[in-house]
Amino acid sequence: MSEIYRSRVSSKGQVVIPAEVRSRYGFTEGTEVFITGEDGRLIVEKTGFDEIYQLQGAVRGLPSALQLLEEERRKEREREERSR
Repeated sequence: MSEIYRSRVSSKGQVVIPAEVRSRYGFTEGTEVFITGEDGRLIVEKTGFDEIYQLQGAVRGLPSALQLLEEERRKEREREERSR
């Protein structure tokens, strides 16, 4: 079932998303959105980048993918040298 809410475009081109809608769909201050025009309608979708931004720094201190690869190659070379 479709939900219909009324809002108004401000002189600055801003549209207020009703609190009930923001709450239901997880839109908080600063949420980045994609706005797509389709068949005469505007579709507003969260970018998903917010979740990515929240993870920034979560892996700080862990080895990078390059470091892991270099370590694995070093161990492989050592195994090959021992097997000769």
